[in-house]
Parts: sequence; C-alpha cells; structure tokens
Amino acid sequence: MNKTLDNYLNKTLDDYYGVKVTVNKAYLKEVRCPFCFYGGYLYEFIIMLKNGKVGKKGKCPDCGQTMLLSTLTVDITPEDYGKFVYNYCRLPKGHKKFNWDKLKRRIWEAGISYRFWYGFNKAKREAHGLTE
Repeated sequence: MNKTLDNYLNKTLDDYYGVKVTVNKAYLKEVRCPFCFYGGYLYEFIIMLKNGKVGKKGKCPDCGQTMLLSTLTVDITPEDYGKFVYNYCRLPKGHKKFNWDKLKRRIWEAGISYRFWYGFNKAKREAHGLTE
C-alpha cells in the first residue's frame, strides 16, 4: 500500500474519532451492508468501544443498522444473499430492518438483480413447500 493512501486513511480516521488511530490492513477490505447494500471499507462500519478497542458489532454509515463484523466479511453469492434476505424477513420485525428502496436500486446497479431475485424466490418457494 502506498504512503499517500496510508496518510489519507489515518487523517480521515483521526478526524472521525478525534484520536490517533492506526489502520489495520484487515479493515481495508471492501464490504457491503446486508440491509441496504451500501458498499464501503470495513473500517467505516466499526464501532469503537469506550476503552478504544474495536467491538464485535458494526454499524452501517448509510442506514444505521447494526450487524456483526463477521457477517460483513463473509463471501456470499447473490443467490445465497437472496436466501438470506428472505429468511431474515421471516423473523419478527425482520422486514423493517431492510431499506428496500436502496437495496433494490443498489442490487440492480451492481448487476446482480436477476441472481438475487432467483435466490430470493427459490427460498420463498422452499419455505412454502413448493417445487420448481
């Protein structure tokens, strides 16, 4: 990684948290929020604890939903993501956590709309006991 990017990230984090922060290279992984499909770096989602350590949960800078950081770092196919969204929606109040306008638009912009809805509808059929 070049020095310019390191300096930029350190300055950005210093301004955001108000303390001197060093960047762990693992936090530079690009991730997407499972609730609104916002794309950004992992460090943008981190919630700092009062003692200055990184917690186990993260918060989306766009929609404000919290999730485990381990959830953000999982590699998943668009079909499996569609199944995840459907199954999460079946939970009590799960449907309300998703920002559907942003989610649908960002999935379409990413070019995975067909595969996502295929997985979503397949999970829906399986949940209702229907065959393909």
